[in-house]
Amino acid sequence: MKLLCIGNGAIAKRGAARLINRNSADFYAELAQRFPGVVLTNGMVDFGELDTLGDKDLSSIPGLTVDALPWDAGPLPARALNYVRTIPGVLPRVRRADFLYIFLPGRLPLIFALAARLLGRPYAVYLRGEISERDCRLSLPFARFVLAVNEGMRDVAARFCANTDLIRPMIEYGLDDLVEKRVTRRDPPWRLLFVGRVQEQKGVADLIDAAGLLRQRNFPFELELVGGPVSSAELEALRKRAERAGLPAAIFRGVAKDRETLANFYRQADVLVLPTHTDGFARVIFEAMVFGLPVLTTFVGGIPAALSDGVDAIRLPLRDPPGMAAVIQQVLMDPDLRARIGAAGTQLIARTLRSRPHSHVELFELKLREFLAARSG
Repeated sequence: MKLLCIGNGAIAKRGAARLINRNSADFYAELAQRFPGVVLTNGMVDFGELDTLGDKDLSSIPGLTVDALPWDAGPLPARALNYVRTIPGVLPRVRRADFLYIFLPGRLPLIFALAARLLGRPYAVYLRGEISERDCRLSLPFARFVLAVNEGMRDVAARFCANTDLIRPMIEYGLDDLVEKRVTRRDPPWRLLFVGRVQEQKGVADLIDAAGLLRQRNFPFELELVGGPVSSAELEALRKRAERAGLPAAIFRGVAKDRETLANFYRQADVLVLPTHTDGFARVIFEAMVFGLPVLTTFVGGIPAALSDGVDAIRLPLRDPPGMAAVIQQVLMDPDLRARIGAAGTQLIARTLRSRPHSHVELFELKLREFLAARSG
């Protein structure tokens, strides 16, 4: 079985290393154990010495071949050239595969789905983010099965593909890590935490502006931004924005290099603030919930299908720093609300983990074996 995976993230190049986040690397390692010789085709960005979310080297995983495509994460014209360089190699890669596993959304994965249709190669889809109606119609009806990251994405997929299912959340922590009786702090300074890609698309600029407004009001808080940037230019722009807002440079904490370091950020914070502009369902939401940390987030993508405002999360206004500052201040001044939201979040992630018995790889293998058995029969 020649299995080809097409990712929709970015591999970070640093010398000979091909770096990716721990959860994704663990997925590919387990997949390569079950299907030795699996090939991963993915865009690759040269990060140089820049801190990235990736800290596991794919090139060290036995049984996995990394077919990295050089990728420019710069301005729009440079990004457009990525496809010009890549498209000629798509059909040969698809021809060599017996089955494709395509991560959507994304332009490159969609191109591979169209090529698989053209060449009659079977494929499945991992749906992990917002996808347009047009892209759904181009890809999902022809998939042998679709695995979705949450109920909202599954409902989208079910309109086009009859064989859909939910993966278990690919997060750092599990049921053994649950904090079901978190102690809620009642005295400032309050600690705001952001975890994820430090970029404008994740709402980091909005959060910095909101924090600047809180600083002007002399509201007692500390802000920590945990994660790596997309580019040095964007990171520098965000640093300057924070400086203008009167925030210390120390708010940029870089990447949490291990699960215990990340766990301590969740334990010490009072709220997780995720003002993302677009998202399928950020895994950091579930990770925060494991530790009983109340989540404040924009309700975009698959988030509103999984969370309820005022029940297990607090909704942030989208692209609205003044409105965001008001919500943050209100929540931090109400410890009983934080305690209730945090506890409900913990119950939600506990139900989610218990109701999905199969890991991502286990569920993929089960679905693929069913497809192969049906085809051979």
